[in-house]
Amino acid sequence: MRAGDAFCADNQNVQQGNTKMQASGVLIVQRYSASPHRQGVSSDPDPSPTPSQCSQLLLSSTFPNSGDIGITAFSIKVLNTIVSGNMPSSSNIAVESLKNVPYAEIRRDFNILRKDTGRFCDSGKPATPAFVAHVIRRWKTFVSPNTPPYGFNCPPYDPLSDYIHLLLVGMSTVLGRADRKQAVTVSSHMAPLWPDIWIWLRTFHAHAHNLGGAFNRTRGFVLVSRMLFCIDLFDPPTPLCTVVTETEGVFEMMAAMWIEEGREVSGKLGFKASGLLVLPHYRTTLPGVLSQILAKCDGSADAVCAILLCRIRNNAKQVEPDWVCLGQDFEHLLIQLPLERPDTPGSAILRQALLSHPTFANVMVDILSALLAVKNSQSKLAEALPLPLVVILRHFRIKGYDCVAQLNGTNVISIIAGLAHTYGSDEDVVQTSCDLLQTIIGRFTIYHAVFFATMENLPSVVDIITIKGRGRIGHNILALYSRVDEYMDISRTQTQHSFCCGFPQRPTANASFADVQAASSYYTVARAVRKNTGASNIRSFAQKCALPVECDAHPEPINLSGPSLRFLTKVIAHDCLNLSPEERKPFERRPSTRRAVNDLRRKNDSPEQKQRQNESLSDKDERLIDKIGRDMHDLLVKDETERQADLIERHERASRRYALLLNYDKALPERINVEVLDLEDPSAISDLLKNAPGLKTSETWRETWAPAVTALSPPATLQHIIPLLVLLPWAWDSEPQVMTAVCILHGSGPSHAYRTMGDPHIRWLHRI
Repeated sequence: MRAGDAFCADNQNVQQGNTKMQASGVLIVQRYSASPHRQGVSSDPDPSPTPSQCSQLLLSSTFPNSGDIGITAFSIKVLNTIVSGNMPSSSNIAVESLKNVPYAEIRRDFNILRKDTGRFCDSGKPATPAFVAHVIRRWKTFVSPNTPPYGFNCPPYDPLSDYIHLLLVGMSTVLGRADRKQAVTVSSHMAPLWPDIWIWLRTFHAHAHNLGGAFNRTRGFVLVSRMLFCIDLFDPPTPLCTVVTETEGVFEMMAAMWIEEGREVSGKLGFKASGLLVLPHYRTTLPGVLSQILAKCDGSADAVCAILLCRIRNNAKQVEPDWVCLGQDFEHLLIQLPLERPDTPGSAILRQALLSHPTFANVMVDILSALLAVKNSQSKLAEALPLPLVVILRHFRIKGYDCVAQLNGTNVISIIAGLAHTYGSDEDVVQTSCDLLQTIIGRFTIYHAVFFATMENLPSVVDIITIKGRGRIGHNILALYSRVDEYMDISRTQTQHSFCCGFPQRPTANASFADVQAASSYYTVARAVRKNTGASNIRSFAQKCALPVECDAHPEPINLSGPSLRFLTKVIAHDCLNLSPEERKPFERRPSTRRAVNDLRRKNDSPEQKQRQNESLSDKDERLIDKIGRDMHDLLVKDETERQADLIERHERASRRYALLLNYDKALPERINVEVLDLEDPSAISDLLKNAPGLKTSETWRETWAPAVTALSPPATLQHIIPLLVLLPWAWDSEPQVMTAVCILHGSGPSHAYRTMGDPHIRWLHRI
């Protein structure tokens, strides 16, 4: 929609207001003359009101609904007041200017111009040269000679302002409808008139504050913001645009109007200033308007962001939102949220403040909910509904899990379910809704907080979808329900498992902070460490706890602690226990190799070490946790034979060759993808990097598996030692977070038996 089209509805209101303003002049005098409470009434049967009394009566008057009463009656009263000398001394120049106004000619041209402007708005076509020439000629004839240079002292109740208002409406509509060639021509004729236009724009802006009533305030704001927007609409700038941007005070007025509209909760001032921040030649550099807005907010980008979000939310809550301005505010929001950090200084200066907003995603959900409450303009509503969803997706692509965490406390799934029935056929609504369900909520249910929040929000949603039909949105919600239901079954199983993380041995009472930091949560730290740390300090320790990190990427890696890590470990233990025989085979025990290694260890161990070993063998948990970190140091410091070195090398090579890939970074409907990787196969590495582009294929994380494997003195029940590569959702669908672990499974019977028993053990190694 062009700017002129958006202005037509406003122009119709302006035309009605002009008639009302004309009629109000006579009404004011009549009310004043008939008032029994006036002070110092003259013997004159039709005394003239003073300027203050005119202003007071205008503020309290109600406009008639019809009647084309001429402005001359009111003009006579105003001019009589001026001639009588009752005007304040500060308006002496205005008195001299208004004495020479040809009101009779203005009245005749006002009626003609009003009809022409109405036909022009209704046609939706560019202005004819005759209309443009008429507007420019009348401005030069009637306005420029009678424009007071001070502007603000012009009485707001003077009828001349109605005529000037209509001329400015015509100018802005001409510019809004014009193509590039016509705009250059028209602006060339308007550029010499800009000093007078600027005076009247400031006057109307002042009147918007001084006059009472929502109509008068909106009338002034609409005219000023639209006129400035249409002047600056073209890129490269027109001659008029160049003059305007060099005028002192223009950007300050634009900024003040944008802020005032945003802070008006009721929306009475409208939202027309939104267009001033999305002009074509302001998109790549710091615009003067935004810099002035920032200055008026004491340099606080957070305050500017709050006003921007309030503008959008207040507009969405109107009975009939301003759809054009809503789209412009969303456009500016997306301009300030580029995917990459901008290289140009001064561009996207609100980006960091928007990203650090603690409830940004919640605000977008509130806006989406408010839009759904609009009863009229279904076609316009369908165009607006994808906007908050697009912003959420953009925010998620930058912030990752932080955005998902904000959505946990909202009813966004219920809102999207409501879209399935009414807007299930709109492609934009369907696509953005499905992207949010699949890419964000569905993928991240592997995390306990998202799983729990989704589980709480789904039961009633499924009933809605079942009743109102499915479609693509309903299909994705039902797939989400199936995934959550599967995780619910896993969480309810009685599978016993144990896990450890960080350093290979439990911290002791004398452990340093680094030892505690290596644990994922204070819930997994040894009891002695918790006791030594103290209850008052344990939460500060827990906030800093994390698995070792081997990369520094954006967004920030997800720290798993407490319930999240326990839930993930239980899911992995469940999936490892349910591997098929073919998937387990590469990781089964090698009796001959393990027996040889154990024989070498027993031969070189001291009596004290053998005693500790025998004691540990009696307790399975202690054996798996305390001895999982032991390496081959005792073997290597002895006088190894060539056979010993060769045996160790072959065993470590075998333990590093295969890994089990558990990919939980899957969109609906898949929950997991399981794959056995041969890490000595270049094609397998290539496929792995396709799934995890940020993964570093160094030997560091692979070498951590071998000590964990060879350090064990396993009993006969040990069946499988499985190195794990776990892919978790992180940011966008092509950037998973990678974690490494070792899973130890026990079994009974001969080595080829796959019936499991006892507790699987998961040891977390790295987050990559």
